Amino acid sequence: MSSETLRYAYSLYAKGEYKSALQLYDEKQKMGGSSSLNGEHRLAYAWCLQERLRYAESMVLTKKILQENPTDATALVNYAICLGKQNSHREALTYFDKILDSDPKYVPRIGYYAYLLERTGDFEKAAIYYKKALDLEPDNLWYISHYAFFLHKARKLEDSEKWFKKTLELSPENTWVIKRYVYLLRDLYGDGKANAYYEELINTDSANANHYINYAELKILQGYHAEAGRILQEATSLNNPLVISIIIRVYLTTLSILQDDGQVDESLKKLRESAQRYGNYIHRDYTDLKNYMRINANDMRNALFDDVLLTGSNAVKKTVAREQ
Repeated sequence: MSSETLRYAYSLYAKGEYKSALQLYDEKQKMGGSSSLNGEHRLAYAWCLQERLRYAESMVLTKKILQENPTDATALVNYAICLGKQNSHREALTYFDKILDSDPKYVPRIGYYAYLLERTGDFEKAAIYYKKALDLEPDNLWYISHYAFFLHKARKLEDSEKWFKKTLELSPENTWVIKRYVYLLRDLYGDGKANAYYEELINTDSANANHYINYAELKILQGYHAEAGRILQEATSLNNPLVISIIIRVYLTTLSILQDDGQVDESLKKLRESAQRYGNYIHRDYTDLKNYMRINANDMRNALFDDVLLTGSNAVKKTVAREQ
């Protein structure tokens, strides 16, 4: 691969066009290995891998960079994000703390630091850093949406609604934001308002499997398991990519556990086969479902559920990444 092509790959990375940059860096890796890349390109490659959800590969490469330069702030942030995306929030926080210990005025990705503080229970400090992040980048969609969710968890419901509405103005089709907004509507106005929101979405965007999956999760939380199953079956009839099919299978297997229908082993087998074919880590927020299971299922069913989540996320890959 020519140096000109590499420079082009880096320019794509710098512009945030991570998918296109990653395609070029992957070609370079196949030709001569990532070790043939210099520091600038290695870090760009690691960051692109993280942005495209290939966390295990990104962590392996970033760890090599940090062995050579333990204070590289961008590498530390990248490693922290990979850990955070795999729910290792406390460990991720230690990498961000290393940056702030050496440079208290460091600001790139400071909103993610606020998120990590929130996830580890330091709400007071998280609020401070979310506000700092939004002062610096008032139109950053990720900061706005996660601040809205933070306010919901802090039970500041009216403030949360205001920030969610701002998020949806910027990104009306963001299904994660929609899901979190609907749960806020449920707390503010009740199940009827929440259900109506999803029914309208499915009527107007019937090919979007994420709406079906998220509506089914809402129905599980409401205790309507048969209805959740029906909605998921509708989702299976769509032309879904493998990753969506795996997520649907996670929910169908969870319903089998809750309903004790005798299909758990077969459903888990299908889930495992699909996850092995996909091979990469799947990042999805199952927090609400986890909380529901902890309250409504016995220890044996929760152990099965943990196995379902582990299989459905291919979470074994994060362990491999740390050992290499």
